[in-house]
Amino acid sequence: MTTFNTASLKALFSFPFRQPNWQSKMLVLGLLFAAGFIIPVIPWLFVYGYVAEIMRRQALEGGEPELPEWDDWSRLIVDGLRLGVIGFVLSLPAMIVFLVGFGMYFASTFPLMLNEGDESLILPLMFVGMTIMMLSMFLGMLITMVMGVVSPVAITHVAVKRKFSAVFEVGEWWKVLWANLGGYVLALVILYSVSYILMTLGYMLAWTLVCCVLTPVFYFVAYPYLSVVAGVVFGQVYREGQLKRAESSGPELEAAVAPETQSTNTDAE
Repeated sequence: MTTFNTASLKALFSFPFRQPNWQSKMLVLGLLFAAGFIIPVIPWLFVYGYVAEIMRRQALEGGEPELPEWDDWSRLIVDGLRLGVIGFVLSLPAMIVFLVGFGMYFASTFPLMLNEGDESLILPLMFVGMTIMMLSMFLGMLITMVMGVVSPVAITHVAVKRKFSAVFEVGEWWKVLWANLGGYVLALVILYSVSYILMTLGYMLAWTLVCCVLTPVFYFVAYPYLSVVAGVVFGQVYREGQLKRAESSGPELEAAVAPETQSTNTDAE
């Protein structure tokens, strides 16, 4: 995955359409994605669980990617809840920085809005609030970019281990990231580029009088498709990182990536 060519990219982005019964599998995924805009959270947990299964299989087994069957809904929602919570936790640092910055700015404008206080003090206070907000935006964007690289490997590690506590095994997943940092950066560039293209196409449909009614359908197809492709990509680069670790340190790959043997225990964590 650290090197891409036309053939590998074609195989990657066409894999969902080469699967047996791919129409029904992708239809279920798309319907769940759409249902998440009507029923809060729960449908998306199944989507997250499905992507987690794709990541886990690719990370542990490699080979030709495949779309799993929709045959174990209880496992999917548990895996999805695990990934949803971990994703939210990993996004918290940037969110907190942004909220603190904007909170300080709006707090500094209260005296002006209430038309109270000494004007000679209000303007410097607003300047301080504005400065804090700008610094928080810069720091928040920096944290967002860092977490954009870190989150995929941490989330994949959690999917592989099938336990919440795996996200705190920083020493383990950080070594995977560092061993294949170039692969992760390249994978993110490709996925963000494809996401940008899909978003642009969606905007073009929305601004076209005849096709605007197709915009929701487009998103309910495009983003579930992108999610399964991302699952394969992150599983592959995680596996490559483990392989590179094994080459440099000597331990067997199986010992490095083996999932928890007691799945019932890990699901309960």
